Amino acid sequence: MKTILGQETLREQPPRYLSPLTCINVLFGGFSIQFGSIFFWFGMIFLLVFGGQSSAIHWFSFDGEWKETEGLLLEINETSTEVNDQIIYEYVFSYNANGQSLLGTSSAVFGGEKEGQIVAVEYKSGNHLRSRIVGMRTEIFPGWVLFLVLIFPAIGFGFLFFGFKENIKALRLLKNGMFTRGKMKSYKATNTSINEETVYAYEFEFYANNKLYIATCKTHLTAQVEDEEAEKILYDKKNPELNIVYDAMGAAPKIDRFGRIEQSNLLALSSLLSTVIGLLINGLIFYFLFLV
Repeated sequence: MKTILGQETLREQPPRYLSPLTCINVLFGGFSIQFGSIFFWFGMIFLLVFGGQSSAIHWFSFDGEWKETEGLLLEINETSTEVNDQIIYEYVFSYNANGQSLLGTSSAVFGGEKEGQIVAVEYKSGNHLRSRIVGMRTEIFPGWVLFLVLIFPAIGFGFLFFGFKENIKALRLLKNGMFTRGKMKSYKATNTSINEETVYAYEFEFYANNKLYIATCKTHLTAQVEDEEAEKILYDKKNPELNIVYDAMGAAPKIDRFGRIEQSNLLALSSLLSTVIGLLINGLIFYFLFLV
């Protein structure tokens, strides 16, 4: 391997070629993306199952005002669903809207109702199929359930957002960034840990355009950014403040013995595994809940 003082050197000049597999590996690699993807798609399962069957799905519908009529309670069925440790029952009823006989269902805790009794029913003036027994819900779960099931996908989305932001920057600099080295200026422990390893915040000094700049990074893989006398830095030629510590990337490509970026192989597709599985599982849930 060509080196300077025994250190790896990226001798390939921009613009550098990155294969599609290399782009996938860099874009979807790293802890933030993988952790965020698992959290997001796992949380989306609960969002679909609980939020998708809650009154929240009607919050932004414009079906007009509720109109009241009488209906006949046909069936009372116990479900396997509980809210606040109380069993939810399904109430099947018939009613008339503008001379048309319709069937509807409502959900509620059992309140002593009997099949065959007359019940007060209300339906939407702009959507006669959306109906409920007065005092009950059109859906199985109350709307507030949405706020609970949003927690996990929201956390996952946060990790994905900042992870993709960093990885997109890494892709840009890998293709068009200038290569240099920076010496460690400082490091300190943060309050974050990953796999019981403390995350450290680093600062590296480097020169570009005859001016001193600082490159920062956070990582729990401290050996990767402390293994060389001066760490590899990529920076934007026109704006050196846009930079990245090479070995702190989520999935930093290796540099070959000629000083060129090694392109990723088919193993790079493994970084898509959590995303593909998440899409498949959520797609199946959506299909069976709302389309069948």
